[in-house]
Amino acid sequence: MTDAAPRPRRRAAGPLAAGAVALALVLAGCAGTPDPVDATVAPSDATSQDFCAAYDLGLGEDNPTDAPVETLVDALRASGVALADAGTPDDVPEPARAGFEVYAAAISAVSADQVRALRTADTPRTRARALGLGAGDAARYRAFARYVAATCFTPLP
Repeated sequence: MTDAAPRPRRRAAGPLAAGAVALALVLAGCAGTPDPVDATVAPSDATSQDFCAAYDLGLGEDNPTDAPVETLVDALRASGVALADAGTPDDVPEPARAGFEVYAAAISAVSADQVRALRTADTPRTRARALGLGAGDAARYRAFARYVAATCFTPLP
C-alpha cells in the first residue's frame, strides 16, 4: 500500500462564473440608459431665450445629424436634462406644457436605436413614433413641437 498525498479539491467554476456574468449583465444594463427626467416639476418661468437654448442644445448646429450615434445620444440626453432644468416660459399653453414634459422625459433617456430612427424622422408624427410615444403622448408632443416652432425658430423671409 502506498501513501498517496490527498489531491487538492478543485471548485467547479461553472456556477460562480455564471453568477459573475449575470451580475455583469445586470450592471451593464443599469448603466446603459438613464432614468428619464421628471419634467412635471420643471419651472414655468423660463425666458424664451433660455428655453430655446436648452432645446437647441441637442439639435443645434453643434450637433449635426451626421454625427456618430453615440454623440447624438449624449447631446439629446443632455438636452432633455437642460430642458427640464430650464423649464418653460409662463405663456406656454397647457397642451404644449404637457408635450414638453413628455419630450423632456423621452429625450433624456433616448436610446441609440431611437436616435437612428430619429435621423430619418422628418415630421413631429414620425419623431413621436421614433421616440416610442403612445397616441396620447404623441399628440402632446406635437403640441410641444408646434410651440417650439413658433417660439424658437424664425421663419425665413
